[in-house]
Amino acid sequence: MDHQSPPFPDSARHHPSRPDYGPAHRSRADIAAALLWDPTGNDARAAERFITHLGESELVLAVRPAWLRPHGWGLFVVTTDRVLYVPHDDSDDVLELPIEVVLWLLEAADTNEHGHHKANLIDLERNVTLWFEGPTSITAINIAISWAARQHTAVQSGYEPANTGNVVEEFSRFAALLRARETGALDDEAMRGAIARMFGVAPPPS
Repeated sequence: MDHQSPPFPDSARHHPSRPDYGPAHRSRADIAAALLWDPTGNDARAAERFITHLGESELVLAVRPAWLRPHGWGLFVVTTDRVLYVPHDDSDDVLELPIEVVLWLLEAADTNEHGHHKANLIDLERNVTLWFEGPTSITAINIAISWAARQHTAVQSGYEPANTGNVVEEFSRFAALLRARETGALDDEAMRGAIARMFGVAPPPS
């Protein structure tokens, strides 16, 4: 996730059109729910770092431990405005993406010797590899991303719906093909044919 901006920009702290949920602290309902797994040690310190910089109109949807090269372990956070990776160390190297550009967290078939599960965070420009403690963490993050993205793309009164050109739907179909290929349900030839049909082009030669 080499998208990087100054950590916790002021623009993400307050939205006049949204209700205020009050100052951010561990006992605020959304934060307490996201941290119900009770982080300790380095996770707890990373949690305090991102809580300090949350806006009063920004809700926390999910928080899970994640590993990202070259930083190592930290916390992956989904809010109503953005996704964040907050490393365990005390540096200001907080990585961030606005929720509007995030498409999916795609679970890969790979696990390592510690039982951690690989996933790829897909945005409008690239994908970034992360490792999570298990598939339930990936599912929780995906649910949060999907919900937040829907809030940003929902048609509001007085506004026309955004023209996405069906890119989200096409990506979901492509992600399903990738999962089928990784599990062995599709071989290389079937995968090439399916992708060609999706994009309306002739299959490439095998």
